[in-house]
This record gives sequence, C-alpha cells and structure tokens, in this order.
Amino acid sequence: MLLNLMYEGRSGNAFSGVPYAKFASCVQTDLVQAADGLISAEMGSGPSNLTAVGAPLEAGFVWPQNDLRITVDPVPGAAAVDRAAISRIATEDFLSPAQWPLADRILQWQAHHSIRYGAWLGLRMRQGRVRRKLYLDIPPEAPWQSWDSLSISPPSLIAARGIRPTMLGLDGDRGGMEIYYRCFGLYPSELDSLLEATGWVGRSGEIVRMIEMLRQRTLRHELPSADMGFSLALGADGHALAFTWYSTSRALLGPPSRAREAVLRVGHAAGWSLEGYRSLTEGAITPHHGLIGMTIPCDGPMQLTATVAVDSRQECRYG
Repeated sequence: MLLNLMYEGRSGNAFSGVPYAKFASCVQTDLVQAADGLISAEMGSGPSNLTAVGAPLEAGFVWPQNDLRITVDPVPGAAAVDRAAISRIATEDFLSPAQWPLADRILQWQAHHSIRYGAWLGLRMRQGRVRRKLYLDIPPEAPWQSWDSLSISPPSLIAARGIRPTMLGLDGDRGGMEIYYRCFGLYPSELDSLLEATGWVGRSGEIVRMIEMLRQRTLRHELPSADMGFSLALGADGHALAFTWYSTSRALLGPPSRAREAVLRVGHAAGWSLEGYRSLTEGAITPHHGLIGMTIPCDGPMQLTATVAVDSRQECRYG
C-alpha cells in the first residue's frame, strides 16, 4: 500500500496490475467478495492513488505465516473527504469503542487541513472471518506534536531524518493503533535507536540481513532506499507490538521482475509457502509491486511482506 509518504507517482503507461479474474482465482473467496463489495462503481470513476499504477486493490503477502492482506480504495478517483467518510462508515462495526476517539481526532485534523487520500480500508481473515482495518491519512500540517502517542524517540532523529507521522491504522481485533512514519533515509544504527525506544535491543540486524539476502550484497552504509518509512504498532495498553521498516519495492529491489525473483529466491531458501504469490505474479509481464516491509514483532521471528497491485472487477473504467 502506498502510504503517500513513499509515492512513486502513478504511471501513464498501460495498466500493470494483476487482472481481477486471476486475483479471484488465486485468493480465498471470502476475501475476494469482501474486497469487491467495498469498491463503489457509482462514486468512484477514475484511477486510484492507492497504487502507483492506478489499481484500487493491493494484495499483501506475509511470510513465514503465508498470510494474505488486502488494501482497498473504496471510491477510486473520488475526493479524499468522501473516501474518508465512506471508510469510517465501513468500519463502524469493526473498531472498538476506545478506538473511535483516535479516529475522530484524525478526522478533525482532516477537516481543518489539506489531505491527500483521506483513508483506505484493509481486509484480512482472522478465525474464519473477514476483518476490516481503517487507515487514516494524517495531514502534513496537522499539529501531531501535541499528541504524545505519535511522538517517537530519540527526538534528535526527527529533525535529522525529516520524520513525521503520515497515517494511522486502527484494527479492532488487536486494539490500539499502528502509526506510520515517513523518513529521509536511515543508517542501521538509527534503526537500533528506534527499536531501543520500544524496548527491543539488537534486533535491527534482522532487517539488515533480510535486505542483504534480497539484494545479494553487503550493506555497508545507509539502508539502500530513497523511498522509505516505518510503522510502530501499539496495543490498547500502549505497549509496542511490532516495528516495520518499509520501502517502495522499486527503490529497494528495482523493477517488478527483479523484486519477484528476489522474493521467490529468499522464500524458497527459507522454506516458505509461496504458491499463492507465485501464481498471482507469474506471466509475461510481472505485475507492479508496491511495498516491501520487514516486521519485527514483540514475540516472534521477523516477517517479510510484499504487496502487488490488483485491478478491480470494473477494470474497463481505467481504459
């Protein structure tokens, strides 16, 4: 998912996402139906800013769990304020009472400041049910420094790396919130500083090793991407649950075909289940890859995420 902190710019070339029919044949039926049912053909009439190629769906594969998550633009091409309002309504029955004041605070900021996309919707299967996640656009001019929960340590990194929050994620099943930040580059030692602030010492090496395996070269200086960010997931009690470093796939691994080769090579060596990803991305033209994410959870091994753009059923609207 493009966080609009890491935006490559929508391409003017031919659409290069996964065809909807292929997506529907490779993914659990419940998730497909849920994603398709959230996209409004009446209100949305243009390409989406969710992905750099205008696709309104994005499939995220997570390993080693072999989990699948889908992000949806419910009104492609519509105004950001309409998207935010529709996304709020779509998650009313999924968020906890404690989360709505968090959402409303961001929505109030949106009402008083310019916004980029407003909101996205996330879908995933949990215990046999489709669950929804709300992603809210934090306006660049919002007074986020006044909200202690959005502040990070050490403060010296904020100015040095241009760090600021860009999006808030709310998942009713987990409670709490996930805060997404943009930043202008990081050294591995600065990753350590961010992780130490959460109480996890010495785990940045897991991210560095994964980058080295994907790129097949030793990392000696800054993390090798000009388009990056990170997120911090907090539980309802405020304790850190997970830290994720993100990069656009192109900035880290190059064109889609090279990204696909890297993911399959590393996944095969690790013994991951790759069939769904392999089937969805195979073909003469490799579909657009959006983000590569590396997550350090509080209670387990590192996870790798790769996202792929997917067309909707109404692909004829995009010409």
